[in-house]
Amino acid sequence: MAIDGGLDLRSDARPWGIPDGRNDPGKVFYSVGQWLKAGWQLGTSVRLQLDLHLKAKESSQHEFGFLVAGGAFNDVYRVGALNTYGGAGGLTVFGDLRFGPTGRYQVNIRGSWGFPALWLQDPPYIAVLAALGVRIF
Repeated sequence: MAIDGGLDLRSDARPWGIPDGRNDPGKVFYSVGQWLKAGWQLGTSVRLQLDLHLKAKESSQHEFGFLVAGGAFNDVYRVGALNTYGGAGGLTVFGDLRFGPTGRYQVNIRGSWGFPALWLQDPPYIAVLAALGVRIF
């Protein structure tokens, strides 16, 4: 189980959707979320949690891998049409780098590409994420 915190900085200066402030690209959006991940250890160097983790070598703490994900969303144009739907999906490659004798410190790097969807604008659909973490317990 984990708790994530983050912020969303938008690079696009165009407003979109309902003009009530929630789609203002000049704002910084803060978020906090809690999640639970579960998986299966498929040997000493392979772990599966709906994404595939591979160790660089059997004794390494570092993991690399890929995942494919998708979702369904309503009101994709953010205009208040809650009965409309669209889908999205993508492919991610990642590096989960752990440091220290117990792997307490972690650097997570992800690069993602979104599959083209009719409602998404301005390809390519690429995102990069870098996160730092420390296990408290």
